Amino acid sequence: MPPPFPIAVLFGQRWFSRLALTSLSLPYWWSGLDKLAHFQSAIAEVRGLGIGHAAVVVTTTVCVQLIGSVLVISGYSAWLGAGALAVFTGLATLAAHGFWSVADPVARAQQFNSFLEHAGLIGAFMLAAAFAQVANTQVSDGR
Repeated sequence: MPPPFPIAVLFGQRWFSRLALTSLSLPYWWSGLDKLAHFQSAIAEVRGLGIGHAAVVVTTTVCVQLIGSVLVISGYSAWLGAGALAVFTGLATLAAHGFWSVADPVARAQQFNSFLEHAGLIGAFMLAAAFAQVANTQVSDGR
């Protein structure tokens, strides 16, 4: 069933797509900017996860978060930005939300819920990449 006319019109608005992509990438560009503003705290956070070479990890993380977000929001190579953010999310989720190793049932449930939320974000980035590809194909085909 197609959406009602006002909703269909909204879906066709460029600003609506940009708002959706900006919202989807919000946790990433905000985190990247926050890590830049509080670089030493970000390094301490990475060290707290037991990950070595914290400064390199934080620098790489900031680059992926900010560049990936710009690519997604702008639509320029959105597939690349969405893919980078999805892979980053998968790796970060495995590193920071290992519910399988948490003994306390309440803490395990919280980590599991966070794990699932991040899996949902990965799916949303997969959709964003697919929709961007369809939109680019339609533009190049003159549709």
